[in-house]
Amino acid sequence: MKKIKDKYLFHILAFLIPIILILIFLIVIKIGFKGVRILSNAVLMADMRSQYLPLMQYFSNVLHGKDSLIYSFSNSLGGNMISTYAYYLASPLNLLLCFATPTNITIIVLMLILIKFGLCGLTMYIFLNHKISNNKYNALIISIFYSLMAYNVSYYFNTMWIDAVYLLPLVLYGIDDIITNKKITKYVIFLSLSIFSNFYISYMVAIFAVIYFISEMICNFEFNDKEEIYKCIKLFIISSLLSGMICSVILIPTILDMRNMIRASASNSMYIRDNIYESFLMTLSKLFALPNGKENVLSSYTPNVYFGLLPLIFSISYFFSKEKFKNKISALIIICFFLLSFSTNFFNLLWHGLSFPNGYAYRFSFLFSFFMLYLAYKGMCNKSKLNISKFIFLVCILIFIGLIQIANGSNICFSFINIVVTIVFLTLYYILIKIKFKKIINVLISILIIIELELLLNNSFITTKSFGYIDNYNKYYASICESAIKYKDKNYKIDNKIVLSVVDSFSCSDYRLSNGLTTNHGDLYKFLNNNGFVSTYSMVTNADNTPVIYSLLGINYYYDFDDTNNIVEKTKYYEGNEEEYIYLYVHYNPYALPFGYIINSDYDSIFKESDKDNPFEYQNALLKSMSGIRENSLKPYELERKDKKNYKLYINNDKDIYFYLKHDIPENEKVFSDIITLNGKDKYKIDIYMSGVFKIINDYYGITNVEISSNDDYYYNSDDVLNFYYFDEELFKKQIETLKEKPFIVSEKSKNNLVGNIELEEEGILFLSIPYEDGFDIEVDGKKTDYLKLYDSFVGLKINKGNHEVKIKFKLPGLRIGLLMSISGIILLILYIRKLKKNN
Repeated sequence: MKKIKDKYLFHILAFLIPIILILIFLIVIKIGFKGVRILSNAVLMADMRSQYLPLMQYFSNVLHGKDSLIYSFSNSLGGNMISTYAYYLASPLNLLLCFATPTNITIIVLMLILIKFGLCGLTMYIFLNHKISNNKYNALIISIFYSLMAYNVSYYFNTMWIDAVYLLPLVLYGIDDIITNKKITKYVIFLSLSIFSNFYISYMVAIFAVIYFISEMICNFEFNDKEEIYKCIKLFIISSLLSGMICSVILIPTILDMRNMIRASASNSMYIRDNIYESFLMTLSKLFALPNGKENVLSSYTPNVYFGLLPLIFSISYFFSKEKFKNKISALIIICFFLLSFSTNFFNLLWHGLSFPNGYAYRFSFLFSFFMLYLAYKGMCNKSKLNISKFIFLVCILIFIGLIQIANGSNICFSFINIVVTIVFLTLYYILIKIKFKKIINVLISILIIIELELLLNNSFITTKSFGYIDNYNKYYASICESAIKYKDKNYKIDNKIVLSVVDSFSCSDYRLSNGLTTNHGDLYKFLNNNGFVSTYSMVTNADNTPVIYSLLGINYYYDFDDTNNIVEKTKYYEGNEEEYIYLYVHYNPYALPFGYIINSDYDSIFKESDKDNPFEYQNALLKSMSGIRENSLKPYELERKDKKNYKLYINNDKDIYFYLKHDIPENEKVFSDIITLNGKDKYKIDIYMSGVFKIINDYYGITNVEISSNDDYYYNSDDVLNFYYFDEELFKKQIETLKEKPFIVSEKSKNNLVGNIELEEEGILFLSIPYEDGFDIEVDGKKTDYLKLYDSFVGLKINKGNHEVKIKFKLPGLRIGLLMSISGIILLILYIRKLKKNN
């Protein structure tokens, strides 16, 4: 037993020490010992609180059989869930969410984060100890630096990425097994597990696997070892293909689903690097101590490449070791390739799958940190020498780089303090390294490492001070989610002006329009954008939009602070950390159309001939084409343009005013900020997160002066950039009543199934407010039927005269072929392994 404990002692330490250091930071430095709930609240940063937490709650419901991973009506108006699962939720560790409830979910999230940090340390230790054994202390030190490198502590809240980080060392361990032992099992298993966990970051792992394989081949073989080289290349290619086949059950459906995303073809000038020198300098500055601030962590410009100052010394000293010259050249080429990737658009784009990321730049930077730590370990184990003159030269180079960066001024988080702290730590490390054969030195180095890592955590592990968030989450769940259950049970759709996160519908598992995911489908996104909804790279609803679009999409209820018009319920909504609340009102939409309804048979020609230059006219075109009544229920106020940004608005009635300031679909997070001022006093701010159609109370009878203030004049060259409209309710009622005459009555709706009935006196076209996509299996009276794509966005059916039952079921496209390929991959792997054993 003692031997077993001794054998795995360093494995346990590699897992536990990073967790302990994070807890020390949170409890002693950042939060104080205030209980687990406070600690778990502190890590709800950025997208963790706005996207991942509700998705994890949804996944918990899936694990309990309440929701589906294939399709969900909580996904905006309804949508395929496979790419959302594959990107956000596929980590095997997420099975712990089966224990999650709305009251303890953040505690489970904290556990997941800490476990993943521990696994990073453990797997790195396993890899390093495998590469060069009998250097346990060195492997332990480097594994701790790997676990707490800047990438992890800066992006910890993007918890779905960290699976690939802790699996990377095991994937490379598998490559070593191919080269050394001609065995493929480890590589196939760990690469497959990585792809399953998160296909996106694993794409980067796969690129690096090729780079590492080539490098190790150069290091292990001479040019004349052709037979061995051929065997290894063959095994690497076959095993990589087998991994892809095994993962086909998730890859093929995900790829098919991703074709519908608008992000796939997007570019963003915000991410384009015009100055290679500046980008290169920025990367080097991130190697200094205290590499981040909140501005850098959440920015789009800086790579998180800090991996520690002690490893920096040894990674440089590696090049002064007795290592083979070709090995050093190979390592230098890889470093240069990474630096080029951080500095140029082409390679940066290549690493990100030919699509610039939507926030959080250089998501592949953990690979650079891994490689530098790997070199540092080799430098430590090879006892490579860095004499005093070379060390002083290194320090001078760093000071020079730091001063240039300060003079350049492009990195707002870099200052003299970074240079001073870096030089102090490097000098202390160097002195301690040079003092040999004294146990006290190991203790001092350990203390110095702990201080450095705690400083890194304090500077880069950004926590939130919104410690009451989970309490608000629970109150939100109680006041809104539980309130919405009664409407969900009746298959009603709701919307909500109160936003706790951009995917609140997943928290409540209800049927609502509001949703903001990077996996949203492009057609629905463009449709909603055309109709004046807030839209960045994922749609977020604007509850101020007109009654026209809400009624056409069948939004039966909506939550608002407004206490007028069609109130059916009021509930307490808690704000802040105290027991403070305001009343939230549930409004009934009397004009909401059913889930499906018969539209005018000549809808297409009417829609095409209609003016659709702004959201109001687009909604007019929809309503006219559906109802067949060719009149506009949204009508413009007269607007006289005085100059580029000044107008005169003529108000001739007392109806509510709707206005829209035109903006193109933003390219990722292109920043704009506009202010509309009425009569020099009433201001309405419009930016990337709050644009689209706005509703204001009409207190402006007569002539009103309108002024636009903007940081970007590009949009204001045309006359139609600004529109003011009012709503003709009487005409609208007439059009809506026409559409209500032949409703599709839903009798059953759950997970990915829907059943309903419709009765017609003549043939018609049924419009269903379900976003169109491949995969629906639709039966009318038990007979499978094809379905139409209406308005480039929604499902439609041709229905004959009579009383009909319609059954709609979503079947995941690509699942069968993916499952077949995965099973085939597993069988081929087993057969190939048996063949290799037989040959050996």
